[in-house]
Amino acid sequence: MRNDFSVFSPTRSTSGASDTITRLDFLTDTRQNVKSYGYDVQTSFLMKGRNILTAGTSFFRDHSRDSRVSRTRVNLVGAVLRPPAPQTFIPIGVQVADTTTFPQRVPKANFDDFGVFFQDELNVNQWFRVIGGLRVDHFRVKTFPTPGFDPLLGVTGANPAIDTSSLPSPAGQSFSRTTVTGDIGVVVRPTSSLSLAARVGRSLRHPNLEELLFSGPATVGNLVPNIKVKPESGINVDVGAKLRASGYTAGFSYFNNTFHDFISAQIISISPAGPIYQAINFAKVRIQGFEADLEVPLSAYRTVFTPFGSVGYVRGTTLEATDPLTKASLNYTPLHKISPLKAVVGFRWQDKINRWWSEYNIRAAAQVDRIAPTFLNSSFLDAQDLFYLRGFGVHTLRGGYNFQREHSRVALTLGLENAGNNFYREQFQFAPARGRSLTVGLLIKYF
Repeated sequence: MRNDFSVFSPTRSTSGASDTITRLDFLTDTRQNVKSYGYDVQTSFLMKGRNILTAGTSFFRDHSRDSRVSRTRVNLVGAVLRPPAPQTFIPIGVQVADTTTFPQRVPKANFDDFGVFFQDELNVNQWFRVIGGLRVDHFRVKTFPTPGFDPLLGVTGANPAIDTSSLPSPAGQSFSRTTVTGDIGVVVRPTSSLSLAARVGRSLRHPNLEELLFSGPATVGNLVPNIKVKPESGINVDVGAKLRASGYTAGFSYFNNTFHDFISAQIISISPAGPIYQAINFAKVRIQGFEADLEVPLSAYRTVFTPFGSVGYVRGTTLEATDPLTKASLNYTPLHKISPLKAVVGFRWQDKINRWWSEYNIRAAAQVDRIAPTFLNSSFLDAQDLFYLRGFGVHTLRGGYNFQREHSRVALTLGLENAGNNFYREQFQFAPARGRSLTVGLLIKYF
């Protein structure tokens, strides 16, 4: 990623006969290199009767290594005479400074996860099934000495002071955690076309390397790392129904997720350079909503035309939280960055042998109208913070050709994404989405 921009800075002197104009040129090149590798092995056992046990183990390692070069030039452009002298610009054009630094935002680090999991599926009879699972994970984060990485960057003069015990050591360190998650659910089929399902489980999300280790300037203010942030855990409940009839398929589900130690980047302090953000275990939150979908295949002249649609509604609420800066209670206030309503509507066409196909859809999101107090009352908003509040609709056209034989398959796909060239920003993204674009895909498979 390259940032290349200039800033003109007039300097108004309190005395003297002139004011100066300075030009600052910034050129930054950042490269992020992440390598991921590991394994995933599992096997299934047919136990006594209709009981199937699946067991396995997995491991992955994300190895992160960044490089960053930052160059700053300061040029004295000129001076402007002040009254009572005639207002005259005097060009100077002298380079005052030219510095090159190598600041690293994230240290060289490894993120490891070793897991063991079990899942049991018991078919009590043809209309009742019980499914349960258990997983144990051992996470390990290790950092290495990295020249240019400074966890104290931007914390000078912070009010209140930053807890330095939450910052990683520049000399490198490691820490690990072991977690247990699982779920249990049932599926009931009262008829051959209707199935009902319910599930309850415990989920977990470990903080990533950016939340643990990133240090440096952000869009507004400065981010400091936090190696003390704990994994967020949730109790997840969902129920749903699926109906498959001869002329249509439909589904509906409701979910209610309650998260503890919810991880969020919040303003924890103010420095002379602006706000200081840190990823913290911010709150206990609840996210609930429903999803519904419908497909109606229509056959005619050796082709199948299928209108389809889906809609989802989500509502997020902060159940327990305190503003880390003002210490004000945020209990039962809206949760940040939750779109109230999303929908996808479109149609597909294909021949009955699935050789040619095409699809059109529009994906829409409603305007965000429930806004967290920490966002609504912030003094540090910029334009991109407001973009994601706007609703949008994105049109997509796709089509392709499939050629399949007994042991091979070739598929060509063409797509026109964002056909209306709409300007919008997805939530949790740091930049607006790309405009109209053509994508081409080729799949060659032999088996």
